[in-house]
Amino acid sequence: MRSRRTRRTHIRGGGRILGVLVLAGFAFVLTLIGGIFSFVGTLDYREYTGRADATVVERRVESDTDTGTSRQRRDDDVDITVYVDYQAEGRTFEHVTLNGLNPDDHQEGDRVQVAYPPGEPGEIVTVASTEEGAFRIFGYIGVPLLVLGLALAGAAVFVLVRRRRSGPGDAPYPPPGPHSPPYGPPPNGPYR
Repeated sequence: MRSRRTRRTHIRGGGRILGVLVLAGFAFVLTLIGGIFSFVGTLDYREYTGRADATVVERRVESDTDTGTSRQRRDDDVDITVYVDYQAEGRTFEHVTLNGLNPDDHQEGDRVQVAYPPGEPGEIVTVASTEEGAFRIFGYIGVPLLVLGLALAGAAVFVLVRRRRSGPGDAPYPPPGPHSPPYGPPPNGPYR
């Protein structure tokens, strides 16, 4: 039979591993989100200097139905895709997806100006996306999240390595005090 100290050490060690796994999972999520935001923050559409007038021909709204009950759904559980028709560089483009900043602000029938890189009129974005620093806010959010995620991942690795070196039974406990229960078998014989 295990002594009380051994049993406590075992339980505490298991809790530490669970804590490290939670920390590692949180670090992974932060690093992933931070990486995506940092990447989006580097997007630069300033070379999209071509302009064309376009007409919104379809605004497709798709509900995300696998995110819980209808009571839990929020307004942001929908995906909106905007399609436009336009002419550029002597060619006609029909039903092209509008990308960039806030394309879902436009309704069917709206006339909007789109931007494209010269020589590639099929690649369109909203004109607001071509302004300098249009996506910079994503970088300001993403870089700290990325750094925090990597720091938490480093902390999780540090705790795991430290735990392996100390061994499973070497949990840091203070020495027993004068009022601590006795550890090990009782002085007058084994347990009954």
